[in-house]
Amino acid sequence: MRSILWLLCVLAPLALAQGADPVVAKVGKTNLTRAYFDLQWEYFTHQALIRQGIPYTAEAAEALEDFKPRLLERLAKDRAVINVAERRGFAAGDAAVNEQIDAVRGRFENEEAFQAGLKEAGLRDLAGYRLLVYEALTFNAFMDDLVGRIEISVPAMKVLYYLNRAQFSQPARYCSSHILVETPAQAQAVLTRLAKGETFEALAKELSIDPGTQAEGGDLGCYPLGNLIEPFERAMARLKVGETTRTPVKTEFGYHIIRLNKVEPMVYAPFEAVQEGLSSSLLESTLDKLIDNYARLEGVQLFPENL
Repeated sequence: MRSILWLLCVLAPLALAQGADPVVAKVGKTNLTRAYFDLQWEYFTHQALIRQGIPYTAEAAEALEDFKPRLLERLAKDRAVINVAERRGFAAGDAAVNEQIDAVRGRFENEEAFQAGLKEAGLRDLAGYRLLVYEALTFNAFMDDLVGRIEISVPAMKVLYYLNRAQFSQPARYCSSHILVETPAQAQAVLTRLAKGETFEALAKELSIDPGTQAEGGDLGCYPLGNLIEPFERAMARLKVGETTRTPVKTEFGYHIIRLNKVEPMVYAPFEAVQEGLSSSLLESTLDKLIDNYARLEGVQLFPENL
């Protein structure tokens, strides 16, 4: 479900500004003004920094300046949705707005603490917060109605599943063991003893200097390619199951004698296991297309030079 708790646009262009206030976007018959964009920008930057655990400062907010055009575009699209929502009777009433505000206010000890909380969140005053609440309730009520009327069919989900099947797979895993020693001579001695019939596991327990695998007979477990150091992995991947490297493999850790124990093939998650995620993905993409369509039908003009 989409949310516009921090991506909201104006309710009315004159609600927050008097006199000359440059228009930064036109959505249908609605003007989005610079004053309101500044309000939204202040809220956006506060929330973005809070999520990153960074205290709000003017300098920290300035580092986000590159996001302004994208925020403007998002605000305009959201305003297009709200225009449609209002015409279709989804505008939030005063009672609903007051209920939401009072619920938040009730989390604070007193009115002074509530007002301080608004400012800490990047909201200038209660009037600005009220407008944000109105916008969010209106937008989300309309989106909830859309969601209730959108049907995601099983055939559509299966098409998406097979087109993107690789995303729902576990890659092949290579299961290997190794004996790690310090010098080429020691490695050659290991190979000689293996050739005479001594077991790999016994030699690993006796000679390997890898504390993580020595007691396990050199067993490294199973990993997809890309998880082990490159020279080791390259040599391992060339082996057939059951084979041992004929020459030592040098890495930053020393010299390895490597055995490929088995290869677990790629496994695809069954459709049923990912069906819920596919449904959510298709729903989200459908809503995004609807929002883009509402913006196109409303008519959106952006004036980023006025930011």
